[in-house]
Amino acid sequence: MKTGAYALAQPGTPICRVLDISEMKVEFKVMEQDLKKVKNGTRVTAVPFYDNSLKYEGQVYSINPIVDEQGAVTVKAVIQGGAGLYDGMNVNIQVE
Repeated sequence: MKTGAYALAQPGTPICRVLDISEMKVEFKVMEQDLKKVKNGTRVTAVPFYDNSLKYEGQVYSINPIVDEQGAVTVKAVIQGGAGLYDGMNVNIQVE
């Protein structure tokens, strides 16, 4: 099967990915002892590794109730206005 420019798309094979960057989601770990600082609606700031002068505001929308082997809980937040953020990139999260 030919891949690359001018190759025919195969049935059932994705050919592109559409992202809505107005609202990006981020997933991060919080240690068990710090959970009292985090709840749904808690404000967070995402700072991309590539430029720490950029700051994106958001809020927590999900807290997984399972503690992993390292004593951490997975938390998810939605970041508003994600222009400058890319799907799969790493960011530092500051919990307010």
